[in-house]
Amino acid sequence: RLDTQHQLLKQASGGILVHPSITLPSKAAILDSAAGTGTWLFDLSSLTGKRLGRLTAFDISDIQFPPPAQRVGVEFFEHNVTEPLPEEYWDQFDLVHQRLLVFGLTMEEWDRAIVNLAKAVKPGGYLQLVEVEPLITPGVDGKTTNAVRLANKVMQIACEVGGKDWK
Repeated sequence: RLDTQHQLLKQASGGILVHPSITLPSKAAILDSAAGTGTWLFDLSSLTGKRLGRLTAFDISDIQFPPPAQRVGVEFFEHNVTEPLPEEYWDQFDLVHQRLLVFGLTMEEWDRAIVNLAKAVKPGGYLQLVEVEPLITPGVDGKTTNAVRLANKVMQIACEVGGKDWK
């Protein structure tokens, strides 16, 4: 299911796995959060013209991880994104990637997840969050939907972690 989902998203985005504004250095260190089978990271590794460096993937459960013999060049470990990463992962990655957790985390968990992921990004590196864009309409009472509140909260936390003024 996760591999099929990856292929559908890749096709829908025209094959783009990393936002075009992101320039990865040679030997880039990349961390994939909520990685599941690791298909995004394996695909990125095979498609990029650059040699990538350290490739690391984690997920809340190791049940989806490929067998050890198929993990060539990728370190997998079990970890919950809402918990702080071990310090050995802080400031280590040129790109930290996560996608499709918009419906998997509560607002409070998003706060923790973004802070935790941002700590893994090297100075000058990137945090790439990829989520589906739901059709957003005001509720019957005219109040903002949860999806809009979540998007605003993600931006607020990202700005705060990056030292930018949210207001």
